[in-house]
Amino acid sequence: MKVDPARTLRMGGFGLLLYGPMQHYWYTLLGHRFPLRTASHFLTKVLLNSFVLGPSVGSVAFAWTLGIQGKPHLIAGKIEADLLETLLTGWKFWIPVSISNFCWIPVDKQVLYMSACSLVWSAYLSYACNKEAPQAR
Repeated sequence: MKVDPARTLRMGGFGLLLYGPMQHYWYTLLGHRFPLRTASHFLTKVLLNSFVLGPSVGSVAFAWTLGIQGKPHLIAGKIEADLLETLLTGWKFWIPVSISNFCWIPVDKQVLYMSACSLVWSAYLSYACNKEAPQAR
């Protein structure tokens, strides 16, 4: 497998400058807004992760990648063509991760746990971000 330094820097920058801070504030907000370990708080956090955070991260990652590559005109087409597939794949990964996070990981360790899982997810997200972007319709 050949390493692409530019791609590595793009994804590293995304994680360091956007996704890492986004996760920190997201999980802090969830922890404050839904602090109980009840079924309703648990389900709410998993659903918010899946249907709010997931689409937001995917869209921002596509925009980040194409913007840095000097191709912002392709962002709308990329989101239209690839966001649903990325979300479906993400849900297969993130729903079990989120369930374990909110069930068994102490609140003060949740960002660390999700960040570690994000390293794995970043490999797929890098692939999804770097698939050829179609022109917007």
